[in-house]
Amino acid sequence: MSITNLLWFLVPVLVLQIVMFFVIRQRKKKMKKNDVLAKYGISNRSDLFRMLQNPHLTDEDRNKLQNIYESRVLG
Repeated sequence: MSITNLLWFLVPVLVLQIVMFFVIRQRKKKMKKNDVLAKYGISNRSDLFRMLQNPHLTDEDRNKLQNIYESRVLG
């Protein structure tokens, strides 16, 4: 196998890996943005309650956290 044939194989594989890396990274960021528990590092009920008391929390995130808190406390 010549070096040219090897390059014709390796270059597309490398480009595909790079594209996959960025697509997966973007998808993970989007999932983390939508997942408020991961976004704020909440792992238990006390963290969740403490975060609900935070005055700098956005209304959208506060509503999501409130719904989660109510479903965990009542459920």
